[in-house]
Amino acid sequence: MKNIAKITRGVSPLEVEHRSITRVTDVYANVSGRDIASVADDIEKRLDGIQVPPGYRVVMRGEVESMRESFAGLGFGLLMAIALVYLVMVAQFRSFLDPLIVLVTVPLSLPGTILMLLLTGTTVNIQSFIGTIFLVGIEVSNQVLLVDFANRLHAQGMSIYEAVVKASSIRIRPILMTAAATLAAMIPMIFRLGTGAEANVPLARAVVGGLLFSLLLTRFVVPGLYVMLKGGKEHPEGETQSA
Repeated sequence: MKNIAKITRGVSPLEVEHRSITRVTDVYANVSGRDIASVADDIEKRLDGIQVPPGYRVVMRGEVESMRESFAGLGFGLLMAIALVYLVMVAQFRSFLDPLIVLVTVPLSLPGTILMLLLTGTTVNIQSFIGTIFLVGIEVSNQVLLVDFANRLHAQGMSIYEAVVKASSIRIRPILMTAAATLAAMIPMIFRLGTGAEANVPLARAVVGGLLFSLLLTRFVVPGLYVMLKGGKEHPEGETQSA
């Protein structure tokens, strides 16, 4: 026993690792059958119940750290994209109100994206986040068609109500054509058709879910919001029209 104790006291690590001059001990783990985010959350919950000695701390690094940095960067990119799109539309419409009506479609598409990911068992990852940013551009371009045409009809002498009703009925066709083209491009990715399509499955599902959901809501929400904010009780009395 004395010999074993001497040998144990004499054992030292073959390699001493440091990070930012601080000595570290790395513990590696692989993930199988689950996503990295959920595994990292479970590990952190377990670590919260462990009393770490003074001077020591436990830090999640590796792919978890890279993933969280990527999400933070994409979140900032999404906010910047919305802000820049708003400023561009302010210059285009020469109004601060019209771009707000257009940007209402952005949060309206998010429930559809989340629902599609839940139904298909797809995790929220970098690809699905990129799909959400991609969806912002599609929705903004669709609603710009409607709002811009309604403004032109109103400038020609139509009431706010009549202008948005006619714009909704006329512009729905190019909006549906754009949506159909997008869906046709995304459906092969959803079903993993083609070489390398597996990597784009979350992106495609996020776009398709958000696009289908927003098509249903923006057909009624955007025209209604346009009438409310622009004072749309200008339609002739006695006439009943629907957007």
